[in-house]
Order: sequence, then C-alpha cells, then structure tokens
Amino acid sequence: MTVTELRKKIYSVLDEVAATGKAVRIKRKGKTIVIRREEQAGKLEKLMSPPSKAYVGDSDEVVSMNWESEWKDGPI
Repeated sequence: MTVTELRKKIYSVLDEVAATGKAVRIKRKGKTIVIRREEQAGKLEKLMSPPSKAYVGDSDEVVSMNWESEWKDGPI
C-alpha cells in the first residue's frame, strides 16, 4: 500500500488492523513501514509470571541473611 492509498482510507485500515490483527505494510520513499496491533498480555498471563527478583524460600531465613553486599551508601 502506498501513503496516498493510506491517506484515502486511514480509518478503515486502522479498524481492519485492530479487528483482524493482520499487519499492513506501507511503502514510503523506498522504506517499508508496518502498522500492526500490539497484543496485550491477559490478566492470567500476568499472574502466572513471577516477578524477576522474587525471593523463594523460607521467610525465617530472610531475618538471618547477610545483606551487607546489597547495602549502598548515599541517598535513596
């Protein structure tokens, strides 16, 4: 699709991409530009992936851990 074609039907193109998820490629000055729908992770996927810095273990161990290597002087 050319930019001129896109100008004529921008709203219908955007509606189609949103509805179908199929990307649209536009040629502009010898380059290809892609308009695509961004997929959002659902609530379940967000719950299933644990935080990257989560501590897994016995909570009583945390009290006796040596945190000196994590301590940094200066403002917070």
